[in-house]
Amino acid sequence: MLKLVPEASFETPVSIPVPGKDKDSVIRVKFRYLDRDELKEYFDSLTTEGIKDEDALGEIVLGWKGVDAEFSQENLATLLRKYPRAAEAFFTAFQKEALKPKVANCQPSVWPFTPRGPQRMSER
Repeated sequence: MLKLVPEASFETPVSIPVPGKDKDSVIRVKFRYLDRDELKEYFDSLTTEGIKDEDALGEIVLGWKGVDAEFSQENLATLLRKYPRAAEAFFTAFQKEALKPKVANCQPSVWPFTPRGPQRMSER
């Protein structure tokens, strides 16, 4: 049965590219659930000049599994600094789960929001 009010958070896999490795590392990340109005406000806030990825992700990432360190804002910032494409992986996973496209072959590169605002990821 569909709950009128969804759970406050959800977990989804995040595939993080690791330089020098053939396969990405996949971790499970717990994200804060945002309703329609909160999503709009959140994505609008990402277009602000100077917002750091760790600050933007710090608003929605609540925890993780599969990382050799306990989740904290400091460890999130370290992970994002050490793995150059991690922020994109987090944002893509969040969008994919939060905005679940109706079209089965819809690719993240054509979704309306990216960490830097409305644009195609290939234009970043």
